[in-house]
Amino acid sequence: RGHLTTPAMAQPGGDAAELEQQLRKFAAQVMEKHAVAEAVVPPALEPIIIEVAETGQIKHAWPAMKYLLATKLHQVLKAFWEQSPDIEFEDGGSFEDVKQELADMLLRFQGPPFTVQRLCELLAEPGKIYHS
Repeated sequence: RGHLTTPAMAQPGGDAAELEQQLRKFAAQVMEKHAVAEAVVPPALEPIIIEVAETGQIKHAWPAMKYLLATKLHQVLKAFWEQSPDIEFEDGGSFEDVKQELADMLLRFQGPPFTVQRLCELLAEPGKIYHS
């Protein structure tokens, strides 16, 4: 699935230890501020999601990885909602509640869920299959 490859992945000097350090730093900041919904995935970390989408292999620590995925999930869902707010909520529920519940579920996993590759495929190319 070479169509997912980004220029950042092809650049030399993208050493794995440095990427792991960036991932851990990002996750620590998100955890410390309890800011999954407000954080933005840095472009330098996008290749991690793409690699899992392409290979199904997680080469980074899951405790940090799940914060990356939860943050990206928030970003993708927010973008979909802004383009097409096509869900009606009953009983005072809101889209923000749904996003938060999905992120919270992901963050409760002690290890990668068996669906992590599919999740990363959807996060790497969110509009490819679903449009809302």
